[in-house]
Amino acid sequence: MKTFKEYRNINIDNIDEMSDVQLETYLRSLNEKQLDELEEGLWDLVKGAGKLAGKGVGKIKQRASPEGRADAAEKKAAKLEKKRKNMERIAVAREKIRKEKEALRKQRENMPPGRIKKMMDKLRKKVQKVNDAEEKVRDTYQADVVKDKPATANAGAP
Repeated sequence: MKTFKEYRNINIDNIDEMSDVQLETYLRSLNEKQLDELEEGLWDLVKGAGKLAGKGVGKIKQRASPEGRADAAEKKAAKLEKKRKNMERIAVAREKIRKEKEALRKQRENMPPGRIKKMMDKLRKKVQKVNDAEEKVRDTYQADVVKDKPATANAGAP
């Protein structure tokens, strides 16, 4: 059995756009094997459409039954319960954030004036020391590279 795409390659998609004269000419141009494939393709398309319609009817029938309505109600209830739980989690998290912010405010208020500025100054000095050390290492490394370059360049000469 061929797939739908394979049947489309037999120009099934163009048949509905053809005029009666074009369709008759097209059908007369086909050999026996091509006609059989075309007929088989059309029947398979019709059967496939019927199966899809049957499945749709089955789903509607299932949904309309008391069991189907109960399943749908349970599914909806579960979805709403999950949404409610997520909203509760969000509320708890927001409350936790609010408490943490309040604790930080109180801690900041309890610090003596200028304490934060002193702490920031100490931190800036430490960062400056690290930057100075990095610069010193970089300069030393570059100086060593400059010293070694001429020596290695002359070492290979005869």
